[in-house]
Amino acid sequence: MQNSPAALAFFIVFFVALWFAAQALENADVFNGQASAGQIVVTMFLMFFALLGVWILRPKIERFEARMATSAD
Repeated sequence: MQNSPAALAFFIVFFVALWFAAQALENADVFNGQASAGQIVVTMFLMFFALLGVWILRPKIERFEARMATSAD
């Protein structure tokens, strides 16, 4: 079985994008502004396994949305 370099590059870019998205979500949810690497990794894998992660990440996104709505007023 031969893997293509394009597939490897795709997955590297994909996981880097997931890392930054998870980092942004965790830093927005944490009150002190800095999430730990462990929190970011867990959120990244929950985003990767979306069928499971959607139920776990939804409350976090709703808390962030509620905070943004109150700060806009």
